Amino acid sequence: MDKEQIVEQLRGGYELYNRGTGWWLNAPKRASGAADAVKVDDDLMNALELDGTLRIIMLTRSMRAELPQ
Repeated sequence: MDKEQIVEQLRGGYELYNRGTGWWLNAPKRASGAADAVKVDDDLMNALELDGTLRIIMLTRSMRAELPQ
């Protein structure tokens, strides 16, 4: 997975979360409640934050990444 794929997925409704086990790109939830998730490399996430592609938000027990507004 590369930068362009991640940005495209986020624009399509996917979400990036880190709940202590690394970064996961989660597909939008389906009616069944199940969602597919893909592991995203930590080094790639660090690079995307450093170049301003993503903004990391610290939550109480997890982190979330989103595209800047």
